[in-house]
Amino acid sequence: MDRFTVVLADFFESIPLSLDLREWESYARAIGEFRIDNFGSLGTGLLLSWMGVPAAPPTFRERALQGGFLPRLGRLTADVRRGDGTLWRRTRVISYIEYNVEGPSGRIQGQEPQENAYQGEAIGDSRWLRATNPSLNPFADRRTCSEFRFFDNLIERMAHVGMVGDELKRGKVHGDITMAINCPPCVSCIGVVR
Repeated sequence: MDRFTVVLADFFESIPLSLDLREWESYARAIGEFRIDNFGSLGTGLLLSWMGVPAAPPTFRERALQGGFLPRLGRLTADVRRGDGTLWRRTRVISYIEYNVEGPSGRIQGQEPQENAYQGEAIGDSRWLRATNPSLNPFADRRTCSEFRFFDNLIERMAHVGMVGDELKRGKVHGDITMAINCPPCVSCIGVVR
């Protein structure tokens, strides 16, 4: 095994398998020790395949691009002006998602784009997920990530129809979620996907 794969395998072992707070605290420590924000396209692809997440089919990727949901060229930026005259340049991360999730109490399906939020826009914590901010960037608020925001909103919708109230109910939920992102996800969002 090459060094990159060894590092990935070690990181993979730290990704939480449940919503248990202790597992997420351990994951936060691991992210701090690895001192990495993301593993790029190659590393992310390997981590997702080890999780059993297949690559999105070409027809899905075409819909994401044809519909104008995702840019054809990498990252986008946007200027944000604050009230005090400060100008920030932020990276826009956009996800396009198609989903069909079903449980004994209902079904939720749809398709939507989701963009990361502005710094300071996420003011509350998720009831369900834990954002893990890498120590490399103290200004990063992973609650603003497009992937985190989508999954948090989806779980809230699932909660409203009674799909996630307890472990027994969650165990009966099944379906598909397919996501395309205009750049590799951060390590916090890899944990959220799992």
